[in-house]
Amino acid sequence: MTNEPNKLLDVATKAAIRAGRVIKQYWGDLESSEVEQKSSWRDLVTIADKKAEELVIKTIKHRFPEHIIISEEGGGKSTEDNDSEYKWAIDPLDGTTNFRHSYPFFCTSIGVLKNNQPVAGVVYDPIHDELFTATQGQGAFLNGRRIHVSTVNALKESLLVTGFAYSVNDLQQQSMELFKKLSFHTHGVRRDGAAALDLCFVAAGRLEAFWEYGLNIWDVAAGALIVQEAGGKIANPLGKPLDLFNGQILASNELIFSELQSEIQNSVASLTKN
Repeated sequence: MTNEPNKLLDVATKAAIRAGRVIKQYWGDLESSEVEQKSSWRDLVTIADKKAEELVIKTIKHRFPEHIIISEEGGGKSTEDNDSEYKWAIDPLDGTTNFRHSYPFFCTSIGVLKNNQPVAGVVYDPIHDELFTATQGQGAFLNGRRIHVSTVNALKESLLVTGFAYSVNDLQQQSMELFKKLSFHTHGVRRDGAAALDLCFVAAGRLEAFWEYGLNIWDVAAGALIVQEAGGKIANPLGKPLDLFNGQILASNELIFSELQSEIQNSVASLTKN
């Protein structure tokens, strides 16, 4: 059905905006934003996460009851016992720690996959009222205006962003070392704590690249499509075949991609030698 991606995007957009309204109700109210710990003392969930997720799922199921939903607060597992070719990967509040500390960098991320490939994506920042959207083959948009990745063609002139996984392992150590190195050899490296929004900033040309390990499909399904539709490139940072379900991603404009990927791979190779 030719209009199917647009129908998916329409529902995802409605769900994200509704979730944003819920999140704003709790914004800045630390007493009502009760905190629970998930897998680690730094991995938090609030009542805003839960209420927003409930509304997102309700909105999706009203229109597409047969589709599979994979959500962060649902433990990342689908409860639907069917073989639908469509999956919705949702993070109702990406950047919960930021939200909890009243740091205004968080969003709702909703990505729709058909046969495990993203076909529609929405990322909504409710505090700044910025709605990033994309459908496969139709471009990427911010509040209805088309966006493109930057045209910066040298790594040394780039502004980058990354994130670190909650678990402590060799790749996290490598990320810290690379963060330090690139901070001195580029225009800077940011760490803002919301992967979906980081990806959208790359798509909008505000940043040249983003890389991270230890992510989940709901972190990247929407943002990866938005970057691609904005003319950017998505790949596994370690040179392996791209798999959005494996948690490793590098997103960049085409012009600095190879240089940055080489830096990442050299950093990993250096770590394994030590």
